[in-house]
Amino acid sequence: MLAISLKQAFASSSSWGVAWVALGAVTLIVRRWLPVHLIGVMEAPIFLAILSYSVATLYLASETQAYDLAHDPFLDSTMWLAWAGMACFLAGMVLAFRGRKVRERKNAHVVTVTEREAVLLFFAGMFFSEIILPFVPMSLFVVAFVFGYCAPVGLFIFLALQNRKDLGWVRSWKFGAWVFALAIWSMRSVLGGIFGSTLLILFIFLLQYAHRSKVVLLGILSASLLFAPLMQDTKNDYRHSIALDARSRERTLRDIVMENFDRVFLHGDMNAYRKGITQLAERLCAFDVWFSVKQHMDMHQDFAHGKTIFDALVSAFIPRILWADKPITGGSSELAINYADMNIAEGTSVGVGTISEFYINGGTFWVLIGMAALGFLGGRILKFGWSDRVQPLGLILSIFTFAQMVRPETNFSDVLGGVIRMVFLWGVIRFWIVRRHHQQHVLAARRAALRKHL
Repeated sequence: MLAISLKQAFASSSSWGVAWVALGAVTLIVRRWLPVHLIGVMEAPIFLAILSYSVATLYLASETQAYDLAHDPFLDSTMWLAWAGMACFLAGMVLAFRGRKVRERKNAHVVTVTEREAVLLFFAGMFFSEIILPFVPMSLFVVAFVFGYCAPVGLFIFLALQNRKDLGWVRSWKFGAWVFALAIWSMRSVLGGIFGSTLLILFIFLLQYAHRSKVVLLGILSASLLFAPLMQDTKNDYRHSIALDARSRERTLRDIVMENFDRVFLHGDMNAYRKGITQLAERLCAFDVWFSVKQHMDMHQDFAHGKTIFDALVSAFIPRILWADKPITGGSSELAINYADMNIAEGTSVGVGTISEFYINGGTFWVLIGMAALGFLGGRILKFGWSDRVQPLGLILSIFTFAQMVRPETNFSDVLGGVIRMVFLWGVIRFWIVRRHHQQHVLAARRAALRKHL
């Protein structure tokens, strides 16, 4: 899809298509002198934007003739503004990393999370997500949901500690069993949620290991590109089966997965596979909503003047347990309906993305300043996590928090809420680990003093 899209960019003389590629190249160059060594941390926001605003758009233009790339100057200017917004995001990140080296710890006494603590976190997350979450009242739902993230956090810490002890562990049967178990477990993530985050963390971990081997890295990326369209087709079929209540009880998710696999890979039905690619591109494409938002705002000039940002701040910082009538903003389609003139089907959520929401509040200036500020915040979070003395907790939760900022289809209220929830979880787990290590240190000192006395 990337090769087809780039070909379309050059063929249609779309200079912004080339500019997106150049921005990705700049990201790779900048990353070499930034003290961040996890693959995907620096590249994620830019490459995700390339997929969402450029690659998917170009593919849909060639596949479904959704956009007239060569003869629409408004489309061209809209794409350039999206590019400028992401360039400001990158500039904000670079600015955030200036100053003291990130590798330096704030305290010489680094607290390393143990494997036992990682396992405890994993099962605590499973307890909250599988046992508590389905039964808690709405006022406590977010709390239970946030603590459910302990499962992927604990898993990643366990994998990182194992890999630190023995690099060859990744090639052992034990790691293969973990991957197989997660592959089955993450089938539940076809509709999103904590399990999807777990799979994301595993993927980041694999990339971190695989960057030592170009062959392994190429194999992982190729497998991901091969199966992504099939899973997207599965997701759409599964949602359709749920909409038909009778059929949803007859056909399980496993049945649909096996049917798609049989149809595409065993019988060679490339039309079904191509359908999956198109659905994946439509799912990734954030340009359609952005184009509609800019068209509406330029015509009506009904800018929000910061209202949606203010509402997001109020909603994010006041927990539902203190605000009983707090409106549900997660996954809201209100902005898409009011500022993009979109007809949204009942039960469907459509976000406009941070670039669109900044434009809704004040036009081009807000896009440039807002994205730079968001990039600066993301860079500071990564820098703090890398510098924190509680590792690898700081590293993984800073990535979790940063990941909340790089979803092009998400409203600012969801971005801010996600960041606050991750910071809250980070603080709670960090307090527990530091206190636990302090108690163990005090107990060990007392035992040593007692032996010395005896």
